[in-house]
Amino acid sequence: MFVFAVVAVLLGSCKNDLSDEVIETSHAKTLAQYLFLDVFRQTLAVVPDYVANGSVNGASITISSSSSFNENTYPKIVTVDYGSVNQLDEMGINRKGKILVTILSDQITKGDFKISFEKFYLNDTRMLGEISSSYVGSASGDDYNLTLVDTSKITNGNGTMSFGADFTVKMTSGKQTFDVYDDLYTVSEKSWGQDFQGRSYTSSSAEAYIVDFSCRWLITSGMSEINPNDIQLQTLDMGNGGCEGVVTAEVKKDKFVSFQIK
Repeated sequence: MFVFAVVAVLLGSCKNDLSDEVIETSHAKTLAQYLFLDVFRQTLAVVPDYVANGSVNGASITISSSSSFNENTYPKIVTVDYGSVNQLDEMGINRKGKILVTILSDQITKGDFKISFEKFYLNDTRMLGEISSSYVGSASGDDYNLTLVDTSKITNGNGTMSFGADFTVKMTSGKQTFDVYDDLYTVSEKSWGQDFQGRSYTSSSAEAYIVDFSCRWLITSGMSEINPNDIQLQTLDMGNGGCEGVVTAEVKKDKFVSFQIK
């Protein structure tokens, strides 16, 4: 399970008048955003290699397809199976269950595809729903529009929350190599849903996120605004360019709470 730890509280007065409830929605939304972007990264890391070579070097996972890639018939469903026991990767991320990737051609990174889940867990948080990816890239970069259907959800010991979103993902570096983990992107986001307590929210990026595929937490900088129903608008600072996974929420004017995803 992901646990959110409040690591710093900086207040404009000596009195701490902030409760955990004030940032519960920011916690939940930031977690969901991270999880679904990680699945996108993981898909690009393993599926194109499998499509091209029929295997993934060094992977402790099982990958299969609904029909042979010698047959030029599409769509095909590629199943990435992590098994029923957590598989720990080099970044310290556990996964189990299956990611199902529906692709329309053997050029997965140059086409549209969909991602869904079968009993899939990332660090003991279960993921449900579907990501639709539309490729809008160019010669200079691989760009995507990602849409999470409104029925997308995550569930863990905190309960169940919903997360619908539109992401505009634009590559800024990494086109020159086949290594996914040197890729850098800018991401703009609009999202909506209900947090673990059933509180509705809307959110959008105010300053494009910098997404670094070599960073466990993916987003290294950028700003967003989140508007939880019945709680004041909050501004979220996603970092200063490092890979710390620390988010700082301005919950009132000059009143901040920082938390880390881990």
